[in-house]
Amino acid sequence: MGRPEPVFLGSMPGMIPLGLLVGAASTGPVGQWLKAPAYTSALGGENDASAWSEYATLAAQPASPAGAQRFLATLPVRKCRARADLAQLRVVFDFGPDGGYLGWELQAPGPGGPAPTSVPTGTATPR
Repeated sequence: MGRPEPVFLGSMPGMIPLGLLVGAASTGPVGQWLKAPAYTSALGGENDASAWSEYATLAAQPASPAGAQRFLATLPVRKCRARADLAQLRVVFDFGPDGGYLGWELQAPGPGGPAPTSVPTGTATPR
């Protein structure tokens, strides 16, 4: 929709938008993640909520014992763009020493919060 969203730079391929890794609610991993018991509970039975990748934040995490670079993506989960967050979808993405994407690890949900007032942007650069 033309909105900025976080991307992974220096990966293989050279740039991976977070939305590509998260996927669509109906067909991508995000649909599976939001159906996990911890997220079902955190959402209080709201089954029409979506994770909004364009409002996500990325944070570098300590490397795995195998040397994988790890980034925590935190995505607000809302019923619509202007509503308050019901929860935060938290998932760690792993990249190998060469920058190749290795996979993800779902984390416990974060708390909800107030309705958004601005659109954060950011990038993460695998080393």
